[in-house]
Amino acid sequence: MEISNQISEGLKLLAVTSKIDDDTFRRLLEASLAALSNPDKLSEARVSQFADIDGKAAYAALLTVILEAARHDTDPTSLSSLLEEKKLESSRIEKILKLFGIVKPKLQAHLSGIGSFPPHVVDATWRLDYVTKSGNLEYKSGPQYLINLVTEVPGVGEKKIQFACTMEEMQDLVGKLREASKLIERVANV
Repeated sequence: MEISNQISEGLKLLAVTSKIDDDTFRRLLEASLAALSNPDKLSEARVSQFADIDGKAAYAALLTVILEAARHDTDPTSLSSLLEEKKLESSRIEKILKLFGIVKPKLQAHLSGIGSFPPHVVDATWRLDYVTKSGNLEYKSGPQYLINLVTEVPGVGEKKIQFACTMEEMQDLVGKLREASKLIERVANV
């Protein structure tokens, strides 16, 4: 798991007891637990309780590292070695790992529901029309297919897509759909 320089600097702040004392560290862990235990409310996490810039940077770094570790399914040993590289005390590392163990399953469940999933086609209808004149004053006569697709995006709902195509474009579309279908069958058989 790679982290940015800014996050690395925030983690190094957690190691400096003169900047982040034990009381502030405890509050950082409590605030992180509250924010990460309910990922839906993560954007509402209150940073204002940490008055200085160092506290805010350390809080942001702690949240980011725990989120990234959950996203990459990092084991506690790897996370521990990352924190050791930043010169954190073993007692602080243990507390962070305890927090990570508590929130990791919830975070992974929440992160699995987030993403950009392509829409799934759930219904398709088509109609064949014959065009004698197009709208741009050019005389084009010939068949034209009007396609209506109903797609569904998980968590978003249904969306309708409508388009028109010529006979050649329809043949090209059907050919590509057949290729995709064969590819999916081959992958499913492997």
